[in-house]
Amino acid sequence: MGLFDVLVEQRENRKVIKISLASGPEKPYYIRKFGMSEKGCFIRIGSASEPMDNRMIDNLFSRRTRNTVGSILSPRTDLTFEQLKIYYQEIGMALNDKFLNNLELLTTDRKLNYAAYLLADENGMSIKVAKYAHATRVELIESNEYGYCSMIKATKRVLDKLEIENRTFTKITPREREQRRMIDPTAMREAVIKEIVA
Repeated sequence: MGLFDVLVEQRENRKVIKISLASGPEKPYYIRKFGMSEKGCFIRIGSASEPMDNRMIDNLFSRRTRNTVGSILSPRTDLTFEQLKIYYQEIGMALNDKFLNNLELLTTDRKLNYAAYLLADENGMSIKVAKYAHATRVELIESNEYGYCSMIKATKRVLDKLEIENRTFTKITPREREQRRMIDPTAMREAVIKEIVA
């Protein structure tokens, strides 16, 4: 994609690997914990990283170019949307012949965008779900991959898999049977969808 370049150079009888990174279009980049502030934004000066002042942050932010899935062209033009149509039928709606426009799946010059590519029946995207034996994530028990299809279908398959893994614990008391899920299903669904959308 032209985002970086790796070169091997000879310097003082030694081979040196030089990595050049392209400048990102959405400056300033920042440390998520501190946000777009003097604590979170830095600029490289020589071999040091110096904090940016608010004026510099505001200036960079005002010049940033937004690449969204709506403005990026789809890498393919032969897209089909049968899975998307099935999803809409399942929720009691139908897609008409203007759905590409209505769902904002076209760029401003009326070409399929990256959102269309992600919702198409076939694409190059996948979601990996791994199950580890411990929180250290060293011992892998199971690994599944869902994708290369509409992201709606892939997301549903991921949520179905997690629903199976989300065990229910039951405690029988003198008054009633108490049940609780390992993870709150609504919170789990929201977290998964948020990560996929991000």
